[in-house]
Amino acid sequence: MSTIAESISESAVPQAPPVVAPLRDDLNLYPGGRTSEGAATWTLHDPVRNRYFKLGWLEFELLRRWKFGHVATITEGVNRETPLHADEHAVRRLEAFLDQNQLLQRLTPMATRKLLQLRERIRKQKRRVRLQQLMFFRMPLFRPDRFLSTTLPYIRFVYTRGFAVSITVIAVIGLVLVSQQWASFTNSFSYLFSFEGMILFGIAITITKAVHELGHAYTAKFLGLKVPTIGLALLIFWPVLYTDTTDSWRLRSSRQRLNIGIAGVVAELILAALATLLWSFLPDGPLRSTVFFVATVSWVLTLLVNLNPFLRWDGYYVLSDLWGVENLQQRSFALARWWLRRTLWALEDPPPERFSVRQRRLLILYAFATWAYRFLLFASIGVLMYEFAFKIVGIALLGMLLTAFILRPVSGELRIWWRRRADIGAVRRSMVLILFFGGLSAILLVPWSRTIDVPALMRPHQHTSLFAPVPARVAAVQAEDKQKVVAGDVLFRLESPALYHEQQQVGLRIEMLRSQIARQSAHDLMLERQQVLEQQLSAALAQHRGNAQQLARLTIRAPFDGTVVDIAGHLEPGRWIRDNLQLGVIIDTGAYEVVAYVSETDLARVEPGVVGKFYADDTEHPSVALRVVEVDQANIRVLDEPYSASVYGGRVGVQQGPGGELNTIESLYRLRLKPEGAMAVQPPRTLRGQVRLRVASRSLMDRLWRLVGAVLIRESGF
Repeated sequence: MSTIAESISESAVPQAPPVVAPLRDDLNLYPGGRTSEGAATWTLHDPVRNRYFKLGWLEFELLRRWKFGHVATITEGVNRETPLHADEHAVRRLEAFLDQNQLLQRLTPMATRKLLQLRERIRKQKRRVRLQQLMFFRMPLFRPDRFLSTTLPYIRFVYTRGFAVSITVIAVIGLVLVSQQWASFTNSFSYLFSFEGMILFGIAITITKAVHELGHAYTAKFLGLKVPTIGLALLIFWPVLYTDTTDSWRLRSSRQRLNIGIAGVVAELILAALATLLWSFLPDGPLRSTVFFVATVSWVLTLLVNLNPFLRWDGYYVLSDLWGVENLQQRSFALARWWLRRTLWALEDPPPERFSVRQRRLLILYAFATWAYRFLLFASIGVLMYEFAFKIVGIALLGMLLTAFILRPVSGELRIWWRRRADIGAVRRSMVLILFFGGLSAILLVPWSRTIDVPALMRPHQHTSLFAPVPARVAAVQAEDKQKVVAGDVLFRLESPALYHEQQQVGLRIEMLRSQIARQSAHDLMLERQQVLEQQLSAALAQHRGNAQQLARLTIRAPFDGTVVDIAGHLEPGRWIRDNLQLGVIIDTGAYEVVAYVSETDLARVEPGVVGKFYADDTEHPSVALRVVEVDQANIRVLDEPYSASVYGGRVGVQQGPGGELNTIESLYRLRLKPEGAMAVQPPRTLRGQVRLRVASRSLMDRLWRLVGAVLIRESGF
């Protein structure tokens, strides 16, 4: 939506005879809402391009009399019938605005040539392939207005107070039920990293976004508006649905526009509440996984993405309506540039618009926050393009993205500063440059960073899991959880009737073979038979020894001094167990070590002897002073400690391979550290956390130089 003040400057007003061009016959004029100062507004609608323009009181009064055709008649009527003051300059300014937006009838040959030139200019612009056109474009899919009008009566109950209360109750019940199964609910997230999980996640995204757009569309139709299209938009190479609710500018009430803007978020939250409740009653399977993804996608993406006010999504328009500032980003950016020029260079330009002091500060703060967010967003997207595309393509896309969305806007403002250098005093210019380059040098050259944080795992130096050697029956459990034992203590007694019976049968066979060998004579024919019997006896004896070892292993003893933890539940005497069931874990609580993982960029700063502290995720455990004793020289590609993996709640980012292996996302190197002195509190088992290492200081410039050098060396093979 455009306003006259934003579109036409005073210098743009042309010199023309005292006759104005007529308005197009198809334009519509609607009453608008009130500004933050309480002034009345009107909305001019262009139905051909479906664009809306906001008009003030003076522009409205001028348009009411535009049919008179002469400047003097128009201004005289305004001055006589209203307390406003209108002159030829105001009329020409409005005419320039209307002409620029193609809202006037142009019947002269000169006007026709102007339209032809405009069409040719637009045609040439369309031939240019721009990065913004590739990354931000819309493609209408269908016209939903008739469908919405037909189906709206069936869903009107959604807009009642009773439905709102019901959904609130459903959401509370669903959250209570999920909280009782929280471990199972959160573990469902790991399913996302499978092929089937990715498909279900895509289905969930499609469902939630379709519901989101229908929320906008139905709410607009409920308020009596027309919804011309629902389509597909490409936003930074990511496809998203969109609903054209431009007609909402016909509404006089900002509250109604706010309802349309937030309707998509509300629709997703309703869907999330229903999915959360349904998840608690469904059995495990694809349907329950799909419902889980619908619930989590709706909750998380709605709150983190759709309500984001820094991009032109729902949160942006909601904030715009709350503040009563249309074209929020455009106007706040202009205000922030004005403030920046005045603050840095003492340029006494008038502000682009008049706002209250409080609103001006909010808009300037919003502009700087948006610029910072966009910088981080586009830089992150550029890095992702570089990482996941082909090398040469990724580098090209990274450069184009950073140039188009970061370097070009910055260079444009710098060019304005350079053109106006004569307006900037020498003292002011010198002071700003000294502060700027001095601060930049301090940031880049002064070694600030003295510590690095790395994910880590504290574990006993000796630890082993106890398993049954064969499927067996529990005879006795002689260990308790957290019981201290010494090497050789009996922990579990198992029995295997089948193995015991087999051992008895082998013993009888050995006795029979020995008896047959003893009865053999020295006859030549019997000698060959005796050799066969001796071979059978040797095999039987070997089987007997093997069975004896298996029977001995059924008595499970402590392999070293330590503490027994994680004893399996329900190990009552008489229960049958499988051979891969973990009966318990024995750990040596007398000696601990810490295994940490450092990135390639920080590897050069870590060497044996570096000290640090371990901070457990369990805040009840005190920090532990450590010293690095070993640094691996080769990076790890497969994580051998599942407890540290991100898919199991750890801090090390991994992706599960086709065989279930945990492949690290970035290049990591393993560190081994030892506690310095006795620990105040000994953990009973493995602890996750992080290690903060005190390393040699390094400036940001040094780190950037090493990083760029490493990338150039690594990618020089493309």
